[in-house]
Amino acid sequence: VDHLIYEKDQAEVTQFVENYLNFANQNNRFLRDDNEIVVDLQQQMDLLVEKINQDKAQKRAQNKSNDPSDIPRTKLYIAVNGAPNAFSLPDGSVVMNLSLINLLASKDEVMGILIHEVSHFEDNFLRWRNELQRVGSVGAGPLVERFQEYKADFVGSRLKAIGMNGQAMSSALERLATYDKQRIEALNNNPFNRLMNGIAKRFSLETYKQYE
Repeated sequence: VDHLIYEKDQAEVTQFVENYLNFANQNNRFLRDDNEIVVDLQQQMDLLVEKINQDKAQKRAQNKSNDPSDIPRTKLYIAVNGAPNAFSLPDGSVVMNLSLINLLASKDEVMGILIHEVSHFEDNFLRWRNELQRVGSVGAGPLVERFQEYKADFVGSRLKAIGMNGQAMSSALERLATYDKQRIEALNNNPFNRLMNGIAKRFSLETYKQYE
């Protein structure tokens, strides 16, 4: 939150993050920091942030940018319950549900989603009010729409920068679009079953499905 310009905004966002994480701790269960999935993805995120900050420093040195700030170190939390989702918070936290990881087909696709979330930290931090409203309405709206904010080719270039498949974000979006379609069809066919499945998803614990 030190990236925020005004003290009023810092206090507002800090309080929100504290309240949200307290709520999350009471309503979600997270994998331990030493879990192999968390360690692996955290290392990839650290590499990504390092490369982004190196690029920013190079642009400043070449007078191609006047942005003085670097992206803060991000901290990944993986919730083992809840519907597929991922979002970032102004303190550098990135939260991803294990159900979303299991929905995707490869680590490259997972990193495409995480690159999308990390990219929020490059935006003007005063825009976090909009992001906080989105977090407050988690589960509303199609998944694919929430992860199309940054173009697939932009995410693809960053995937390539950390040695991953540059097409992975495109395939991830296709997979999410299929999930959204199936979810809407299930809701239209039987709203009661959809409601009960949603409740069950909220409180049941997800187990990790190894990529093929």
